[in-house]
Amino acid sequence: MSAEERRWHFSCFIGKPIAPCPGFEKGRYVPQSLLGVGVYGKVFLCHDLKHDSAPIALKVVRKDTLYRRAALNEVKILQLLSGAQHCVRLLRAFDMQGHISMSMELQGETLTDYVQRNGPLPVEEVRVIGRTLLEALDAVHARSVIHTDMKPDNVLLRRGCSEPSAGITLVDFGSAVQEGAWKQSLIGTREYRAPEAILQIEWGKPADVWGAGCVIAELALGRQLFASPCDQQHLPLIEKVRSPAAASTDLPHAHCLPLALWLLSLPGS
Repeated sequence: MSAEERRWHFSCFIGKPIAPCPGFEKGRYVPQSLLGVGVYGKVFLCHDLKHDSAPIALKVVRKDTLYRRAALNEVKILQLLSGAQHCVRLLRAFDMQGHISMSMELQGETLTDYVQRNGPLPVEEVRVIGRTLLEALDAVHARSVIHTDMKPDNVLLRRGCSEPSAGITLVDFGSAVQEGAWKQSLIGTREYRAPEAILQIEWGKPADVWGAGCVIAELALGRQLFASPCDQQHLPLIEKVRSPAAASTDLPHAHCLPLALWLLSLPGS
């Protein structure tokens, strides 16, 4: 991280309380470790002193104007999704030294980490996880929200669960939009990006469904279904995997896309 980037990010000391508020003048949250860092900001594992030091995830967004605006939108989306099935729950949102901050329920590891450690998952386990993921997506879409960045990094094991079939949670609504709101032309992470988003034409909820299908296929395959280095190679790869000829080749992922599509067509999905 450059010196310029560090200027916009929040810094603190592990074990030293942060975020003073009435009743907790020295700080309500005690950072225990850094869970993640990205362009958007940082996520800390903290103890919430107001609730008997319960562990929570605290997302602290960088304080420049562009990311503050995005963070305020994320807070609005999370409030709209309050109670949505299998979606992360916002506990509190506040401004800390110019950083929009969000206290959320602590979750476990990502699906990416789980699959990297365990390899391809059994079909029945994939089916259970896939159904849960689609239920989460259905709850999001029912509230007229589009996630826009469906990928295994944004699906976490529920805290206390040793395997994803026991419970998962959809997270990171930093890029989410409401239906009818202004939408940027390019969305998502390339490997999970729908064709219409690659072509930068009109997109909507189906783009989330495409991403979910790629995630489901990846669980069965043990690696990305569409691992392409650039958009120019991505569309031909999609055509290759989706073509009738793919079923007669030795491509190991040729049968994963039909599996994902079958899961997506289950009644009630």
